[in-house]
Amino acid sequence: MEFQTMSQRDLEDYCLLYNDPTHHVDFLDSFRTFYKEGLFTDVTLMSSSGKIFQCHKAALAACSHYFKVMFTADMKEKSNNQIKLSGIDHSILETLLNYTYTAQIKITTKNVQCLLQAADQLHFVSVKEACEQFLVRHLDVDNCLGMHSFAEFHVCPALEKESRRIIVSRFQEVWTQDEFVDIGFEKLLYVFSQKNLNVWTIEALLQPLIRWIAHDSRTRLQRVYELLKCIKVDVDENYLRTSLELHKKHLLNENKIQSLLYYALRTKSQDMPKRSTANMFVVGGYYWHPLSKCTSGILKATTGSREQTCLITPERATVLPVSDPTSISLVDTGQITSRH
Repeated sequence: MEFQTMSQRDLEDYCLLYNDPTHHVDFLDSFRTFYKEGLFTDVTLMSSSGKIFQCHKAALAACSHYFKVMFTADMKEKSNNQIKLSGIDHSILETLLNYTYTAQIKITTKNVQCLLQAADQLHFVSVKEACEQFLVRHLDVDNCLGMHSFAEFHVCPALEKESRRIIVSRFQEVWTQDEFVDIGFEKLLYVFSQKNLNVWTIEALLQPLIRWIAHDSRTRLQRVYELLKCIKVDVDENYLRTSLELHKKHLLNENKIQSLLYYALRTKSQDMPKRSTANMFVVGGYYWHPLSKCTSGILKATTGSREQTCLITPERATVLPVSDPTSISLVDTGQITSRH
């Protein structure tokens, strides 16, 4: 039996590209072992409390743009073997380093804010995004104001957007929360300036304003005119200034401030200036019996003398934005269902 053998020229041209499917796992496992045993480390990180961690520059630079720039740019840390990270607790730093060598991180309600702050500072982008999503899932009326400020400071767009949505849509609940009276003047102006803030009367917007001022009336009363201008309340400013001047020596409580403001209103029980907020009714996709002759319908919404209509079918939902309707009716082949 004869075997054909490759010629020398064939051997030179032959190539096998082998891809090891477990290489990256083994590589990470090896670095994790090196980290645990302190092997081949070339840099020491020190937390704010003074605890030190022996690490590898290559591993840190691979996970953090902050460290990559530090170890490659012309900075003093480039040649330093020990780097102190101010403002980062040892437990948070240890969590980030475990992520660096394992690709896993444990996020809890207790560590999420500190973890996001550290991830933002050290540019651990994936960790920051994971913390942001964690906070979004735990948003509610009792923390949305604080989370909105937190999101703005650390540039978390998803958290900022969702916390703003809750503030606007559930403002009647938000302003009764404890943290409402602790927000700053600029934040309160921001909230009041939202065009789709879910309030419908002057009284509904004056109450949170009064509560905020009464919490620290000595320093906040001077802001009342800017706030009233922001919410577009028509008041007798001369009367209000005179009244506040007469009472400035006394510590005004919430009830007294409320009385002064309501007496200063030019028109009692004012409605809110119309905002862009509307009641949105989604109609369609309703149950349709096969024997029914009804195949479509007309949705009618009446606001005063104005009537809005749209066609709906069982298969297709229709969105009809209506501002403060007086009646809504669905008309189909002689059958009418109404809501007043």
